[in-house]
Parts: sequence; structure tokens; C-alpha cells
Amino acid sequence: MMDAKRYIEALDRIEDPDVQAAFVHLLVEAERAGLTTSGNSGHVYAVRIHDRLGSYVFSYIANQSHLLFYLRVPALKRYPCLGEAARASEFAVATNPAGEITIRIENLSGADTFFKWLKRHLHD
Repeated sequence: MMDAKRYIEALDRIEDPDVQAAFVHLLVEAERAGLTTSGNSGHVYAVRIHDRLGSYVFSYIANQSHLLFYLRVPALKRYPCLGEAARASEFAVATNPAGEITIRIENLSGADTFFKWLKRHLHD
């Protein structure tokens, strides 16, 4: 129940209903893809995404007007082409000081397009 409470808190933080829908969509699609999700327990309203081996490979943060999805270093090491593919994509991509790649998601359509892209690249 702690995760559900954190997800609701994150959804309440988001002002745009389309971004709220994107938040839920990513949560559901991650679970459908065989990944495991959990709510972050800190001050940041985030969802942690673990692969089948339990590695913390992705996450996304709920902001008022968008989501920020992280391709974490363990994912970039496991899938070496993932970072290059993200930088070459049409998404709003940046690299943070920790070497993680971030993708800005602003609506449900963007979340759907991004997660389909991600699933394709995890199987390459």
C-alpha cells in the first residue's frame, strides 16, 4: 500500500491531466513489460523501475507539467546502444552529471511513443 500512496501523491503533484495519464501509462506499461515498479520513498515523487534481475534500471519523476524519465547507468551498461539511440531519437534528451540520460515526457501520446521505443531497444 505504500507504493499506491506514493503514486497518488505523485499524481496530485501533476497539474496537467494529460501528464497524469502519462504517469499511469508508464506505470502500467512497465509492469506489462515484465519490469517491477516501486514508489520512491524520499522527497522526490518518482517511480523506480527494476528489471527481471532486480537491477534499478529506470525511473521517472513527476513534475507539475511533465515527467522526466531516466535511463540509469545500469541500463546503459546492460544495453550499450541505448544511450546512442536515445541521443539520436526525436525525444527531448539530456545527460545529467551522473551519466544518466533523461527524457522529458509532456503528455500521454509522448509516453506511449517513448515506451514503445524503449521496449524495441531493450530487445535489440
